[in-house]
Amino acid sequence: MFENKILQVANPFETLKFEQENYDFKLDFRILDFNTFCIKRNPARSKIYTQNELEVFYSNDFFVKNYDEIYQEFKIEIFTQAEENPFKFSLKANADLTLLKACLDYEKFDPTLDLKEHLRQALYKILIKNQFLLLRLDKDLETHLDQCVSLLKENKAKGFEFIVAQGVDKIEHQKAQLIFYRNVGEVASEDRGYDERHYTQPVEKDELLFEFVHKKIGKRGRNLKGELLTLEPLEEVANSIVLKDKSIYITNLPNKTQYFSANYGFLTKDMGGGALA
Repeated sequence: MFENKILQVANPFETLKFEQENYDFKLDFRILDFNTFCIKRNPARSKIYTQNELEVFYSNDFFVKNYDEIYQEFKIEIFTQAEENPFKFSLKANADLTLLKACLDYEKFDPTLDLKEHLRQALYKILIKNQFLLLRLDKDLETHLDQCVSLLKENKAKGFEFIVAQGVDKIEHQKAQLIFYRNVGEVASEDRGYDERHYTQPVEKDELLFEFVHKKIGKRGRNLKGELLTLEPLEEVANSIVLKDKSIYITNLPNKTQYFSANYGFLTKDMGGGALA
């Protein structure tokens, strides 16, 4: 005979496997509670969050920046399995593991079961087994589970899919970029008439000639396993535009510098820089 055990563990599946070795009948476990452990290395600090304190992790900045390491431990009850949970979830995730969906499957089940609790246990277990944190769970998760229950009662729940949790996507750096709208030495096609304004393609007054788009610093992300999503190094691009006089004027915008012609003329360039002739 097995007496139920309540334990605080980091890996419920490993604990169950260890306990199972001592018995020839099937054991199972249920999740009773869990705590979230967070560690910051520099400066060193740590904190333990209960289930009721997880709202702060819905802040993207808090989730990504506040701690270097996040992991969870679980309060479980190990018991003699009378029957297997009839509900199974498969998980679907994007490449960076920042978006997680669950799809329900099931066999014949006893309608007198606590359906919502069995669904919750099945969902939590598949998340833990795949090393996903029970964190940043979708705020409509309770509604999704209620929908599952309603559909189960009509035997229409198989394949029901819903969002489980969302992490924070990384935003890559954008390197600076020099864009030319006019190039020095542009020449029109030979079949045009000699009209000078067309033959050598002069520029009009206040025409945008080129612009330097400033670099944009990206942001790290964090996936639903608590792993930080780092960024590729930013390639530096220098602004190589040099002006020799005031025939080209500058407009500075928050994200770029634009260069306009101050008058009608022809774009030229020499050792002293670019200008209009």
